[in-house]
Amino acid sequence: MSRFLRVSMMNKTVRNRAARRRGAAYLLFLVTASVVMLIGLASMTFTRAEVLRASSTGSVSKARMHALSAIDVAVLYIQLTGNWRSKLINDHWSQVYQVGSTGGFAYKVVDEIDGDLANDESTPVRVYGRGVDGDSTWIYSVLVQPPPTAGSVSSRQELIANGSFDSGLTPWFNQGSGRLKLKQSGTDSSDGPPFLNARNRTSAEDGPRQQLTKPINQSVTYLFECELRADDDDDEMWVELRLDTSKGPMTFTIVRAFVTSSWTKVAGTVTPVWDGQLNTATLAIGTTNTVTAFNVDGVTMTPIPTALIGPVPGTLRREAAP
Repeated sequence: MSRFLRVSMMNKTVRNRAARRRGAAYLLFLVTASVVMLIGLASMTFTRAEVLRASSTGSVSKARMHALSAIDVAVLYIQLTGNWRSKLINDHWSQVYQVGSTGGFAYKVVDEIDGDLANDESTPVRVYGRGVDGDSTWIYSVLVQPPPTAGSVSSRQELIANGSFDSGLTPWFNQGSGRLKLKQSGTDSSDGPPFLNARNRTSAEDGPRQQLTKPINQSVTYLFECELRADDDDDEMWVELRLDTSKGPMTFTIVRAFVTSSWTKVAGTVTPVWDGQLNTATLAIGTTNTVTAFNVDGVTMTPIPTALIGPVPGTLRREAAP
């Protein structure tokens, strides 16, 4: 073999080895880039999953809390209503109580023995509470043993005068600008039961007030309920108990609820405590953000008896959500 041929073959071998080294390096680069990209994608996916999980966990926690609140409201209703067995429908969900803009709860009472709530006052009942927040739904139930005769709250214990507005506007009065008007629930102005309409408001603080003439007691818990409806703009509404004492004014928030153009049943409790002498106690209703006109009906405020009905220990359980 000639020297020239041997040199050519050696040069070709060197070029092939260099090409293979370049190909291996490029392949290594591609593999490394792919691994880095996969790690990045995995990190993004994990972060997204963590955000979704945190959001879901928050909704679930709120739904669970609302479900337990529903049971509390149902037990209080049984305690405060003497003829609750005839008023409630067995295994039938109540109306939905709105909580904020995304949450709500409802309750139902079930006679598990024969399906008849009214035929035996001594029969225990199972109270169900359903809580919702966003896409999360949670249901709890607990067995309740009511007393043989559930005493109702007497009319002397009702703190709100003319809460149904059947007697006109008295003793309700308007705070600030605007005015209060009596409206009817029917399509005609004289048709249907009346309700209160607060309109022409220029401040969110403006709205109906009532100075309570029956005494408010220290450290007693009161149950408040009413129905609210906005005329135009949806808004968060509030109900407050405002005390004027010898030590200065005090305000207790009873309810904060998001209200729309549909009637919304709201409920809350308040346990007022103060120093000094109590001069006056006033119930106040208003909005948070807008000056929209709104409507009020079915206002009631009653003390909760000290001897509450307690759920039977060990009977709380989680139910399957629909």
